[in-house]
Amino acid sequence: MKWVIIAVLGAGFLLLALCGIGFYFATSATQAYQRPVFETIVAEDPEAFLDLCDPTLRTEVDAPVMLAWMKEVNAVMGECQFESGTNFNIHYDGSPGKSVVTTSGEMTFENGVASSEFVFQNDKLIKFKINPDKLGNDWFTGPASDELYRERTKEFFTQLLERNYEKMKPLMHESFIEVANDEVLDGIVDKVDVWLGENPTVMITEVENRISEDEGLIVHALLEGSEGTADASATFKFDGMKGTVLSFVADRANPTPANSANESKSNVDNSLKD
Repeated sequence: MKWVIIAVLGAGFLLLALCGIGFYFATSATQAYQRPVFETIVAEDPEAFLDLCDPTLRTEVDAPVMLAWMKEVNAVMGECQFESGTNFNIHYDGSPGKSVVTTSGEMTFENGVASSEFVFQNDKLIKFKINPDKLGNDWFTGPASDELYRERTKEFFTQLLERNYEKMKPLMHESFIEVANDEVLDGIVDKVDVWLGENPTVMITEVENRISEDEGLIVHALLEGSEGTADASATFKFDGMKGTVLSFVADRANPTPANSANESKSNVDNSLKD
């Protein structure tokens, strides 16, 4: 009987030891996947974050938006301790040519904790969710830089004037794509072509940040051709970490008196769906 009791105690000790080892390795594994992500946040380095991402995820994250978020997280949460809380989980799935790791938990900061969930496929991030507990829902007041949206606006109007509508779609908001079909866009370009003439060019002139008023980021451009000019603008809507064109407007600039009676404005707004 004594031997049995000792055996039970021994088994119990072994079980506790194995649980401790499992806890240690699970924590280490979680840190191995989560720490590199949080290191990019602390460093406020969106390009380093994007380097961790699969190409499919990279297209959904704008570096200027990610940088704005990183700055807010560091300002509100304080210094990252790089310590995982006890609420963690890690799960491995594998198939020929593909390994998927899902890890979740909490990362400790000076002023609070950030709950997180990451999904890696073949060691590249394909999904992430990070929720710092001290960061409010109204943190976003604009991207850290507007250069990317200047470039996208120039590309948008360039492809529009060349009638390369398929190349415009990656720049457009999903609801806008539903409204701006080829027939609608053709009608607009037909009119703009009359205003501009041949060899049209696109020059970005100004950016207005009206995100706090729920109007978006508005990028203005000057369209110029052999026959005249037009003032244009594209409005960007931000969903998640990405900004896309929600609507655009083009106005004929300084029409001649003979043409002043003609309609001098063309626009597509995704709210006009009827």
